Amino acid sequence: MLFLLALLPVSITGQDYTIADYPDPRSPSNEQVCGLKYPTYVCDPYMYLTESERFRINQILNNYENVTQGKGSGRCSRKSSQAYFIINEYGDQSFVDGLAKRLKIDETCKKSVLIFLSSGERRLFAAVDQNAPFSE
Repeated sequence: MLFLLALLPVSITGQDYTIADYPDPRSPSNEQVCGLKYPTYVCDPYMYLTESERFRINQILNNYENVTQGKGSGRCSRKSSQAYFIINEYGDQSFVDGLAKRLKIDETCKKSVLIFLSSGERRLFAAVDQNAPFSE
């Protein structure tokens, strides 16, 4: 994902999203806002990336979900981990933590990962649930 940092412009014009109004990439109503034509694991409301780049990242995250599926007997031991990639012009660890809490990606099994790119600062942050097979 670090290769994305080199592709992004340093700044853009427009209003920055907040935790309260950042679009949920899983929602069909946010398809166009997030930059793909269907609910996805990626949200790029500023269209920093090309559609093919967003599609490729979405494929990588979909593959992550497929390879993290467990083989245990309980619901959570069988459940895959889900990872999402979001872009905002500015934000920090508290932004991604707050957004992860608001989106309630996996409240039951606690296996989600939310990767956040602060494009204006060219920094990556992540909110990783306690049971996600992912290390920061």
